[in-house]
Amino acid sequence: MIQIMMMGRNSNNKQKYYIKNIIIFSLYILTTTALFAQSPFTEKDQKKLGVAVDAFSIFVDNSDRDTVQSIPYDYVRDDYKRPKDSPYNEELSPFVNVLNSIEMHMEAYFSYGIHNNTFKMDNVFFTLGETFNSKYFSISPFITINGYFDTHDPNEDYAFIKGNIGLYDGGVQVVAFNHLLVSLRGRATFDIDTTTYMLMPHYVDRTNPTSYDAPHWYIPTVLNGAGIRVGVIGNYYELAYSQGDYRHSIPKAVMFRLNLPYFSARLLYQHENRQDPANYNMSFFESLVQSTFASTIPLQILDNQFFINLVLEYTWKEGDAHYVRLEQGFEWNILNIAFRELFYISKNSDEQLFLFEYTVYCKLQAGKADFSIGFQGATDDRYYILAKVEF
Repeated sequence: MIQIMMMGRNSNNKQKYYIKNIIIFSLYILTTTALFAQSPFTEKDQKKLGVAVDAFSIFVDNSDRDTVQSIPYDYVRDDYKRPKDSPYNEELSPFVNVLNSIEMHMEAYFSYGIHNNTFKMDNVFFTLGETFNSKYFSISPFITINGYFDTHDPNEDYAFIKGNIGLYDGGVQVVAFNHLLVSLRGRATFDIDTTTYMLMPHYVDRTNPTSYDAPHWYIPTVLNGAGIRVGVIGNYYELAYSQGDYRHSIPKAVMFRLNLPYFSARLLYQHENRQDPANYNMSFFESLVQSTFASTIPLQILDNQFFINLVLEYTWKEGDAHYVRLEQGFEWNILNIAFRELFYISKNSDEQLFLFEYTVYCKLQAGKADFSIGFQGATDDRYYILAKVEF
């Protein structure tokens, strides 16, 4: 994989050479700006090394530390530590001393395809849970439902999608001694990274019939199943192994994530049988390796607060291709402008190499909820008016 990415000094590999330079330059910008961005929060953590202490001293009780993240969690798919929102109450139970309020999260997309005159609700996720805490462990049962709907594209051959709702995920997350993670859930295997500053996601669930117009540059999600996640978790990091059970695929993944103020990094190794999950044969299994870096850089110009948003991602999918994703975003007040460059590099395919996407939208915030509406287009002649809700 490393050899493929670093090749490119000869004329037959010019495209890979250019991509390599783009990646190195983007990674340099991301790391330097994340380390030296001037703000009271980052300066304080740089002096006291608070983030490093939390990341590597896993037996220190830091459950009440500030966990504000400028790059939010994926509340539908991620593990995360729930902060205690009430004091200890010894009379509540011999084992449970803190009862958190009920936690609700939603992620919903609705789009109108200008290119095919089709409305569709790509996906709606709603998750509900509650956390029970003691001095030594926390237990968080949860359930996630989802649904989708569209008005049917007459140019595509697929069954008409009726209104529906179904169980997407559910289970219980346990964090013992403040850092030891055990999570039993319906979709256990860690999936590809979902961080984006665009309106439309960069990945695709091929089991969802509304994904008919997703291009080959979008990475397919894992064929997930019920199973377990085990590892260590903190306010700013997670290292865990996961394994699900999808027929005879048995998807597995190892994931390491840092989620620091203004910067996040995620490394993923995934192994699954996507070719023929109805049959168990080791020759059907394929690997995926992905590294993702994202940064939100605050800038103060005169009396205006701006944010520069960046994403750099590389994915190698065995038997398929190399994927490279770059994003650049500008945010001021409610206005967001973002660009996405996608590269699909394969020796065994005649698919086009490059896709450029662009979006302009307004993001309105009310408490922890974000409502976004705007336009997104691409050089493969897809154009959308989109609305997105997240909280």
